[in-house]
Amino acid sequence: MIIDIDKNVLITIVFIILLSTVLYVKKPSVMFDSTGDFKHFGTSDTQTLYPIWLVVMISSIILYVFLITKNLSLIHI
Repeated sequence: MIIDIDKNVLITIVFIILLSTVLYVKKPSVMFDSTGDFKHFGTSDTQTLYPIWLVVMISSIILYVFLITKNLSLIHI
């Protein structure tokens, strides 16, 4: 392989791409307004506490930490 990427990083990158695509295609009303545009981060009626970038970022961090801890627990057995 030309670029040597850790397996956990590769899985996380694929997850980010898939999650972003699914969220953009589904356009949940929590993240998008009635015209299909992104809602801005905030607390008013036209804003959201769950913007797409925050959901993807937190989900990918949780997945990456899970993958690392899962692999570490397999090594120490």
